Amino acid sequence: MGKKEASSSSKAANAKKQKQQAKAQKKRHKELGRDAEDGAHHVAERRCRPAVWGGGEERMTELLGCTAAPMCKRLMGIKALLSREEWRKAIVQEITQRAGLHALFTRLCDQRATQRDVSVVSVKTEYIESVLSHVDAFRKQLVDYARDVRSLTGTGSSLAEYADMTPAQMRLIEEELSRVRCPSAIEERVARHRQPLRGPSVRERVEGGVVTLADGKRGLI
Repeated sequence: MGKKEASSSSKAANAKKQKQQAKAQKKRHKELGRDAEDGAHHVAERRCRPAVWGGGEERMTELLGCTAAPMCKRLMGIKALLSREEWRKAIVQEITQRAGLHALFTRLCDQRATQRDVSVVSVKTEYIESVLSHVDAFRKQLVDYARDVRSLTGTGSSLAEYADMTPAQMRLIEEELSRVRCPSAIEERVARHRQPLRGPSVRERVEGGVVTLADGKRGLI
């Protein structure tokens, strides 16, 4: 084979390798985003569980479950998923915009306020904070899982860069989450949901399978 043919063959191999790497990178980005969305969906479906509520919880669960998808669509960006205030706004918006949910929420708050002889505002605030305690657990898991995002995506980007945040903004979130003390019930659920991530089948789905590239090197796809 002449030099010209060898050069062409090398260029073709490099182009193929770059294409495979770009495809793998795109897939890992998609998987990371999907994992975040799945976690957000799970939190959204479970956010009605705080002990503030008695009767009516099943109906609240049903209504809130229906709102999980639209909430996740508004919180698709990693930056928004990491923000407690963005979650607060989204939760309040879902409650106020859905007629059936808003009516039930208002009635349950009125009942609870009467039973406890406190203001309705204080009950609503307590509920939102209880919901956010579940969100805090999710955000903490997301940050812990994606902290070494360079190895997950192969882009060389940090989690802050991937989320389009400055290092200072990310430090504030990490400091905030370091102070989070979730109720024991949430901690137990976090531990249960975290365990499967160590399994090879789940790890392969999230990070991709190992393949041999054209140049003989091993990589994720």
